[in-house]
Amino acid sequence: MTLTVDDLRVHYRPLRGEVRALDGVSFGLADGEILGLAGESGCGKTTLGKSLIRLDGRMRHAGGTVTLDGDELPLADDRAMNAYRFHKISLVPQYSMSALNPTRRVDVRGQARREGAHHGADDRTAPPVHPDADRLAAPGGRPVQGQAAQRHRGLPALPADPPGRLPLPRPLSPRGRAVRRGTARRRGRPPPHRRMLEGGLMLTLDRVTKTFRAGAFGGGGSTTAVDRVSFSAAPGELVSLIGESGSGKSTIGRMVLGLTPVSSGSLTPDGERVRPGKDFYRRVQGVFQDPFSCYNPVFKADRVFALVRRAYHPGVGDTEWADRVERAVRDVRLDPGQVLGRYPHQLSGGQLQRLLIARALLLDPRFLVADEITSMLDASTRIDVLNLLAGLKDRGLGVLYITHDLSLGTCLAERTVVLRGGRVVERGDTQKVFGSPLHPYTRTLLAAVPRIGRPWTEAAPVDACAYHAGGAAGSGEDLHETEPDHFVACAQLPDCGRTRP
Repeated sequence: MTLTVDDLRVHYRPLRGEVRALDGVSFGLADGEILGLAGESGCGKTTLGKSLIRLDGRMRHAGGTVTLDGDELPLADDRAMNAYRFHKISLVPQYSMSALNPTRRVDVRGQARREGAHHGADDRTAPPVHPDADRLAAPGGRPVQGQAAQRHRGLPALPADPPGRLPLPRPLSPRGRAVRRGTARRRGRPPPHRRMLEGGLMLTLDRVTKTFRAGAFGGGGSTTAVDRVSFSAAPGELVSLIGESGSGKSTIGRMVLGLTPVSSGSLTPDGERVRPGKDFYRRVQGVFQDPFSCYNPVFKADRVFALVRRAYHPGVGDTEWADRVERAVRDVRLDPGQVLGRYPHQLSGGQLQRLLIARALLLDPRFLVADEITSMLDASTRIDVLNLLAGLKDRGLGVLYITHDLSLGTCLAERTVVLRGGRVVERGDTQKVFGSPLHPYTRTLLAAVPRIGRPWTEAAPVDACAYHAGGAAGSGEDLHETEPDHFVACAQLPDCGRTRP
């Protein structure tokens, strides 16, 4: 199919005035082509995608045409678009957790035919797009990983470079790590999150396990999402948690925040068990990967700051609080005049994500769980957020940085933990883990990073299992230390990696 967009103009209607989200966009897409659409948050990328199938009722088609195989799409007529929407032209949104119906079980085997507008579509069931599709549609209706809903079959990996030649991104220079100032200080004193943090927080996980039970009363079996995970994060240290979707990264983050209880093992901030409450959340905060589910659509987006003030800073005056909020918003590279006072649907995913980061920093936390906080940010904003984290880390803030992006994980992290199937396969000093990867899975992750001008091929196999070669089998330990601060699990994990029942 060929697609032609000519002078497309789309406007939004806020309470007052009109926002020109798309103004004269034109391009063509031939059959079999892939067109890359790039731009900063709020530039209109998502609006363009939605406008091609008229998915958002708040947008107004102000002009221009969209032609699909010679047929002009009736963008101004919502009912007439039913013949094209999700039938001849479709969309996979960035916010998968908010796009799924929470009252229906997840089934990736093609049940959309019975619920979509095109009831007369082909009845043949397509093969599953996920290798474990039968496990996703759990009988108990348990939540599914955000990335699992969008996942496709993994692309073949690139061959791993020899140790020492992996293209690791360099750490930020001292100049590049400086936190950018948004505006001059009005009151002659820094905002709360710019002063030196009073004491850091030591986080320790010792053989932490989390098991979920399916079914209303746990009769549908159980799944071990996190299996005997151990690592620590010192004050002022950033630990990167890396692994594929479903490896247990977000579950670990939720356990650190006290949102999910630990099944076994110990998880202790400052040597104490997690006690969720106001005092705990003054010290430990989190920012999650799906900002759309963190806002109430009937309230303006900056209500998240009002909730922080009401719970933690009730004695702060209006002028001083407005000054703190403005500085926090500018520190995440947003213009307060453009985002404060807007409803969530009037802001992009990247803008909403940065507001959540600003909200967390208003509390002066000693430890931050950052779960894919840069996944919806454009490249220029992403480095600004990393610079901000670097500055806060230098002031004593500990960070658990959960990410799929290996390049970002190496920028600031002193140590890295690689997860697969809920288990640690390799951990240690970041430069050692990525500079000399020992586990086949770690090598596959590094080899799978796209590189311009090189095709995907299979990753090079590991000659020997460093875990067994080091004599760790039968020692009762899950990981073997091959060199100082570099640990590796069995190369066959999870098939034969359990050293203890």
